[in-house]
Amino acid sequence: MSKYSTSFKQSVVEFYSGGKRSVREVSAHFGVDHSTVRNWVAMHAAHGVYGLVKKFSHYNAEFKLSVL
Repeated sequence: MSKYSTSFKQSVVEFYSGGKRSVREVSAHFGVDHSTVRNWVAMHAAHGVYGLVKKFSHYNAEFKLSVL
């Protein structure tokens, strides 16, 4: 499970997208590091809401051994 939910990330991005606050002001308001906010905004701009979703990839031991 990721530290922040997708809905929380989306609300941070929407709050920033209002255009009235800087990244540092938004990060202070939500208690998140400013580089994290900048990354979320960039991922949202490039990929939309799907860019904020955590990507999981789990491979079983059999598959890992077959790759080797």
